[in-house]
Parts: sequence; C-alpha cells; structure tokens
Amino acid sequence: MGGYDRRQPGAISRNYRVPRRQMFPQMKFRVSGLDLKAKYILLLDIVAADDYRYKFHNSRWMVAGKADPEMPKRMYIHPDSPSTGEQWMQKVVSFHKLKLTNNISDKHGFILVVSVYDEEKP
Repeated sequence: MGGYDRRQPGAISRNYRVPRRQMFPQMKFRVSGLDLKAKYILLLDIVAADDYRYKFHNSRWMVAGKADPEMPKRMYIHPDSPSTGEQWMQKVVSFHKLKLTNNISDKHGFILVVSVYDEEKP
C-alpha cells in the first residue's frame, strides 16, 4: 500500500487503513439508584488524562509530545435518552454505537478526539 509524498506537486492525501480493531472494549454499565419514574438522559464525555498526546509504537503507547489545546466539548448522548430510571436500571446500558473522530467539522455527533494523528508512511 503506497502513500504520498507531499513534496511532489499534485500529490493526493490518502488515509492509511489498518485491520479493524476496537480502540477500547465496548463500554457497558449497570445503572442503579435512580428514581423509577423520573426521566434521565445519559451522556458520555471523554476527557484527557494529562497534557500529552500519545502514539502506538512497538506494541505500546509512548508520549509523542504536548497535547493540542482542548477543543469545545462534544458529549455523546445515549440513543435511548431520555428514558425513565426504571428503563435504565432494567438492563445493561451499552455505548456500542459510540464513534470517535478527529474531524472538528463532524456533524454526526461523534466524540471529538483531536490528538489523533496519522503516522506518515514512507
């Protein structure tokens, strides 16, 4: 699979594809302690753990520099929201439809993760 050389006139950018892998295991939660009749909206927000960005190299994560400035928050609203406390507590709540993006113009409601960089390939 070839790449592109940005020094060549007319070079066309191309996304590199790797075999599909889950970025993390599916997030599933069991909810308890809610008012049975009250309605709730479940939101998921992903926040940085520190001020660094990372790259996966030699089968492990390594610091790859300072993180970019934090972008406006984009929380993921669970598609079953709003639901009653009784409905949320009846079953395991799964966020299997959650998708991540590094596209700040995304209009699909994906969670925005800016410090995702394609590694340039020779």
